[in-house]
Formats: sequence, structure tokens, C-alpha cells
Amino acid sequence: MKTIIELTRTSLRCMQVDGQARGARVSRFVVKPLQPGQSHGEQLAALVQESKVERTGVIVCVPREQVITRVLRLPATRAEELAQIVELSGKAQLPYPREQAVADYQVIEQQGGSSTVQLIACHRELLDQHVGSLSRLGIEPAIIVPSSWGVFAWYQRLARSAEIREPAMLVHVDADHTDLVMVGQERLLFSRSLTQSLDDWRAGPDALGPLAQEIERSVSSLRKDLPGVDMQSLVITGLGPLDQWRDDLAKRLGKPVVARAASTASTAGPDVGASPVVGLGLAVADPRWLPNLLPREARHAQSTRRHVRQATVSAALLLIALFLGAALLWAHVARQQRATDALLTMLRQLEITTRRTEGQQQTVEAVDRILASRRLIATTLTDVFQTTPPDVLLHYILLDRARSELIVHGQAPNTRSVIDYLHMLEQSGQFANVELRYSMASSSSRGAATEFELVAGLRTS
Repeated sequence: MKTIIELTRTSLRCMQVDGQARGARVSRFVVKPLQPGQSHGEQLAALVQESKVERTGVIVCVPREQVITRVLRLPATRAEELAQIVELSGKAQLPYPREQAVADYQVIEQQGGSSTVQLIACHRELLDQHVGSLSRLGIEPAIIVPSSWGVFAWYQRLARSAEIREPAMLVHVDADHTDLVMVGQERLLFSRSLTQSLDDWRAGPDALGPLAQEIERSVSSLRKDLPGVDMQSLVITGLGPLDQWRDDLAKRLGKPVVARAASTASTAGPDVGASPVVGLGLAVADPRWLPNLLPREARHAQSTRRHVRQATVSAALLLIALFLGAALLWAHVARQQRATDALLTMLRQLEITTRRTEGQQQTVEAVDRILASRRLIATTLTDVFQTTPPDVLLHYILLDRARSELIVHGQAPNTRSVIDYLHMLEQSGQFANVELRYSMASSSSRGAATEFELVAGLRTS
């Protein structure tokens, strides 16, 4: 099951989708209108409580109007080079300092050693607000995506057909906005969001006139960035009398128009007055080709927590396996001992049997020492992971068996945090002593940090 939280100008939405591709079904769709006087966090909490949202893997969708897009032509095709050039070129394309933005990019086309890419950026403060509100509710978003990419994914996975000629303009009519998305050759070429909504387009006999003008204006804007690209057909979806609008827009634009229902597969109950197109698209999309506006700090924090959980589970499983192995070994030894006793009685070869038993006992003791050593190592690693605070990132841990030492290399916000971490390891009781081998302060665009290396002596008993 996929969970999508969609943020719009006037509401918060949560959709839960079962299945894949054209077999996807909307199992739950909750819409909460934004209430004046309530904080963003309070309204998200109410939505999460009613929707019974999963705590991990949630896809968060932000409105297209909160995102800036720019088309760049860059002299590179390799992913590593493109990422660096986009990072440098993006500074001049944004209306605010680069450090205040979270950005990603999508490749539109590549030829002759150059690439045309679309830069997607959003103000960091806005994204931090969303991530912070969700984190306080115990929810870790997997990715943050602009709504226009949900419309694009819906078309690619659920609506695309041979009758639609590309490049095609997707018109998605929703309760509080309208998305215009141009697609072609499996790429999103252009997108924008209009404040006009369902009620505006059915307000009168000539209500679709402004919509036709906005479509033509969007095509003209696209040609400035991608000369030679023109709209060949139009797809209208979302809410409203789609068949009636299809005929009207075809006359106004002189282009073939296809009407597509958002979805016929829904078990979500009564109509909630909102279009499921964006949520459905994101639920069936491959996240690898969606732009991700989740801040890097949030990604690193989630990755660290995930690794700690995995390491803790692995250590626990290792301990269980060791205990079970020891129990099985002792059971085997007990069976052997009984067989030996029976053989002693029958053959009366006490001396030979005694020597054999002594040899087995020595083997058992040697194995027990090995198991005890492994248990000590697993317990020590578990203690290190549990003791490490969230603001300390571990780069690697090395075990020096010859010296019975554990070497911990990582990064902390400052030297004080390193000293505190050293004291925490000393107080854990798992180490004979903990020493700071070195620490080095550094600074980057992400802020100041201190690299460090600690050496902890392992207790052998």
C-alpha cells in the first residue's frame, strides 16, 4: 500500500492506494479543508489521525505554484558532471540565495554532448516546515514531489494511449486549482498551475475561454525554452463535465482533445470533492525518475536512523543465533555423553572412553570461548549504536582483535559534542577505557563540523 499526503492551497489530502499500475485502487481518500486560526502542524495532525497514516515511506506532494522551474542547456551528459554544473548554474536562476533552496533536476533531452535539463527548486523554509510537522507526528517522508509530476505520472502509467498525439498538454481540473502539464517522449516538458478551479470553468457558457487562452500562453512559453516544440493534442481530466469541455476546447484550439476520467477503480467511499489524479499518479510512479525536494539533512538523518535500526536488529539476531547454536551444541554433547556412558557399561573400556570424553570436553570449552568472544563483540557494537546521539554521524567502526580495541571514526557538530560522546561511551560500562585519538574542526556550506576518531579498549570479561 502506498500513502500520499498532498498539500494544496485550500486543503490537506491523504490518499492510500493498493496495487500497481492500471490495477491500482484508491482504498482511502481523506480531504481536510484548511482552517483559519489553526497551525499547519495541528491540521496535519488531524489529517494523520483520521487517515491512519503509515509512519514510513510516505510520499509528500507540494503545490506546483510553490516550486520554481527553469530550463538549462548544459555542456555535459554524464550524471556526475551534470549534477555539479546544475548546482553551479542554479545559483543564477533562483530568486533567493542557493543555500535557502532545495533543488533537483530532470533531463529533458541529450544530444551532441550537451543536455537540456529542467531545474526544480523550492524554498527551504517551506520544506523544513512540512518535514518538521511530519517528524513531530513520527512520519518520515520518502520523497517530496511537486504536484505536476503526479499528473505526469498518472498520464504515463494510467492514461497514455495510441490516440493521444504527443507532445500533449494535460489539463487537470481540481477543486481549488488547475494544472497544465506538457509531456512528450516520456518527459515532462513544461508545467504551471492556475488559481482557477472547477467552479470557474463551469461558471457560464464562455467560461472555458480563459482556459483556452492560458493553454495557448503556456505553449508560447514552452517554445521559448524548447524551440520547435508544439502541442499536438490535449488531454483533459479531473473534476467536471469532461466530455462537454472536450468538445468546447477542441473547437477553440483546433486540436484533438481526449477526455480521461481520473480513475474508475476506487473503494474509498463517497466522493470527497477532490481529484485523485495526483495521488494516483505518485502511487504508481517509479520514484527513481521523480524529482525529490526532500532536504539532504532529512535524508541523512533518516538514513542514519535506518542503519542504526538495521544494525541493532542484526546484532540481536546474531546473539539469538549464537545462543541457539550454543544450546544445540550442548544438547549434542549431552547426547554424546549418554552414548559414551552406555558404551562404557557395555564394553568396560573405562580408560579409552575417559580419554575420549576429555577430548570432547576440551573441544566444547574451546567453542564456548569462541562463542563468548562473539557475544562480547555483538554486545559491544549494539552498545555503541545505542549510545551514539542523533547529532553524531558514524563514518566507520574498526575492530582490532590483536589489541582488543574498537576504533570509532565519525563527525559531530563541535568538539564539545565529541567529548560528551566519549564520556557516554566510558559510562556505558562496555569498554576498559576510551581515548580521543584526534579531532579536527572543519566548515562547509552545510555549517561547521568536527571530524574525530576514538579508541575504546574492549573488556574481555
